[in-house]
Amino acid sequence: MQTSQRKSGPANTAQAVETGLLDKLLLIAKASRALLGVRLAEIGLNPGQDQMIVLLEREVRCKVGAVADALNVRPSTVSKMADRLRAMGLIDKETIELDARCTELSLTDAGKAKKIEVLACWQELELQLVDANPQLADPRLRESLELIESVLKSRLSRLR
Repeated sequence: MQTSQRKSGPANTAQAVETGLLDKLLLIAKASRALLGVRLAEIGLNPGQDQMIVLLEREVRCKVGAVADALNVRPSTVSKMADRLRAMGLIDKETIELDARCTELSLTDAGKAKKIEVLACWQELELQLVDANPQLADPRLRESLELIESVLKSRLSRLR
């Protein structure tokens, strides 16, 4: 029997279920998005729109495909969200003259102001979490979360 290969049988599956890592990540994601969603609604945004607004810069045009990659969503999702944000006056959406299939996005002045509000919402929620438990400010936790993010993004990029 080869010991260098990773086992993928029932024992490893049981161990993964016992750690509950994915379960905890899913619960954290749902709860944080729900809490943030309440605050975002107060400033006129839906969950997900905040991430696009924070990603975009006023003077830098960003292609829809690049935004989709950064947000880990499909370009069609970005296009729909961009249409809604454009209707709200928060972003500009322009087709590139040389390639009509390519669209670039950027923040308007109103979008830049909304970005400040979004970042304040994010900071408020983060401070509430740290106030509830100061251990959440430990840099080792951030390192662990960044490692998990890196592994997940790597796996996701292989599927695309």
